[in-house]
Amino acid sequence: MENLLRNLRYQMFTLVAADNAVRAVGATRLMEEYFDSSNFGRDNFARLLDKLLSSLRLDLQQYRELYPANDQMKLQDLVETCQLMGSVLEFQQQAMGILTTGKLSDMIVESMKECLKSTFELIISNCVPSGFSGQGHPGLVKSETPFQFFNQLMEQIQAAVNDDRTIYAPLISRFCSQNFGDTSSLEMWNMFCSTIENLFDEPTNIEIFPPNANIHLLYSIKRFYKFLLEDVPGCEKVVPVYHHWFIPCVRHWLKEYQHSALLFVDNAWDDDKNNDKFARHQNQPYSNSVYQMFFFLNKGYELLHSLHTPDGVPMDEDAKHVHFHDFSDVICSVVGHYVDKVSEHLPDSVGELEQVCTWIRIEGCQWRQVL
Repeated sequence: MENLLRNLRYQMFTLVAADNAVRAVGATRLMEEYFDSSNFGRDNFARLLDKLLSSLRLDLQQYRELYPANDQMKLQDLVETCQLMGSVLEFQQQAMGILTTGKLSDMIVESMKECLKSTFELIISNCVPSGFSGQGHPGLVKSETPFQFFNQLMEQIQAAVNDDRTIYAPLISRFCSQNFGDTSSLEMWNMFCSTIENLFDEPTNIEIFPPNANIHLLYSIKRFYKFLLEDVPGCEKVVPVYHHWFIPCVRHWLKEYQHSALLFVDNAWDDDKNNDKFARHQNQPYSNSVYQMFFFLNKGYELLHSLHTPDGVPMDEDAKHVHFHDFSDVICSVVGHYVDKVSEHLPDSVGELEQVCTWIRIEGCQWRQVL
């Protein structure tokens, strides 16, 4: 292959040089006229060049296989393949008067994008769990860790994109006007989206793994998106779509969080009651359980807030509004539950009951306004 490439490249350069020499001396006859008058014929030569160009395109569509990232000699073949494509296009246009439909840059990138598709399909097949029956979604198969399919998928995509950015893109940059590393990132992200964007529309899919596992997957996808697209031109103004995929999952998590918060408040209240920790003097105006309740709620707020920190990409304000609106309902439920316990169980002689309940409600309302 190496010898064939070099020989073809040499022959094409010779032909281009001959055409340039003819033009340089002011000859009126173009190279195509010489082909017309030859025994071989211009049309036959044009078809031969088309076949060569098609063959080179097919090679680029398999660039990971034919030009491995860890083989320097093969990578040099990639450069020579691109050079040969350029020579063929130049000769078609200048010497034979054939107008091509695309530029060299577009031809190279479009060919290599085909390889991205086959790479993604190969990665998918590598990540499908051994226990997958072929029905349903491979990402929902229970394995050693929740969502093992997606975690492996993102890891292998990152490795492939990293090769494109650091190895392949610099090699073909002299032939391409666009950054192939950015192209790879965008293509891989779009293909990844197709595997997960509608996954949680089905309510039963949300309950296969624990709610915390769903949230951890959202965090992983957030980091994955940042790795792929944070530095891609144009993406800095694009609102990521992944938050919308997980709105049902966050709601499911909030339901469990609310249940846990109510149990936490009950336990904190019982601890105050059993150990006589109710507020009795000015230096301790509120019981320990009040502080513990808002500490627990603050942890939930911090988690939701961390989901929407910019981290270099635009925030999804619509999804953020949905999440915090749902969380404000949780706050009202938990605070109202505590106020009911105070009203029912705390004797009037211990502190100012009305003042305590009013303060708790005010704090809850202020929290909701902050959200």
